[in-house]
Amino acid sequence: MNLSLPDKFYKLYILFGISLMIYGYNNYLSYKEKSESSLLKVRDEMQHVFELNFEKKISLNNLMRFSKTLAFQMNLKNPIVLVDSVPTYKDFKIATEFEKSFDSKIKNELEDYISESQKIDIAIYRLDLNVGNLKQDIDENQNNSINSLVLSFIGLIFITLGAYEWMLETSLEKKQNDKIYDRCQSCGKKFSVIRLYGTNLDRSLNYGLCRECYENGVFIALNFTQSEYKEYVEELIKNNIFWEKIRLRSFYLNLERWKE
Repeated sequence: MNLSLPDKFYKLYILFGISLMIYGYNNYLSYKEKSESSLLKVRDEMQHVFELNFEKKISLNNLMRFSKTLAFQMNLKNPIVLVDSVPTYKDFKIATEFEKSFDSKIKNELEDYISESQKIDIAIYRLDLNVGNLKQDIDENQNNSINSLVLSFIGLIFITLGAYEWMLETSLEKKQNDKIYDRCQSCGKKFSVIRLYGTNLDRSLNYGLCRECYENGVFIALNFTQSEYKEYVEELIKNNIFWEKIRLRSFYLNLERWKE
């Protein structure tokens, strides 16, 4: 594919502005998706911790109930006691195989509880990491949002400049395509800061007629027929000398509106 630079500056401005706005928007979306992904991870980890904590409570209840029931059945002292809500195993002197079997069963239940606790510790550690990543992503996203907004604003400025240049160039091309006169082609008076151009039906300027004669696409002055206009000219120049009459008659009758 062959790529070429725009042939007009206003096209380059608009293209550059659009590129900046697209880049800023895509950059914002990228960091937004990253933050949302981190938020989902944190939610998943929190749910996982909640589920593990629930399982831990069940495991603790099972442990305490099992040790109490087993101790009662074997007529032994329960070796599991709660210290600050944490089950603790108190060793006792094992004298018989019966006591050894009791000790083994209690320790197995305690190991299951400890395993559940370790899972929670790991899950909480992962949760802390994800929360830290989320905070970092949010901070980056805030900074990136500002940068994206600045880029988009700069892009909008370039687009506005390009559109303005485009309007100027279009207006200039229209002026170059229209024949521009120094005098009104209806009344013959010279254009000035006071005698302004007339307006066409589409509100554009007419560079051949003044506003006193032509407005909004309609003639509002000198509404004569061709013969009536000739009489008007003769009346207008009657006080001039012979040679001046010839010049003025030629001038007025050769205005674009009155040419035959």
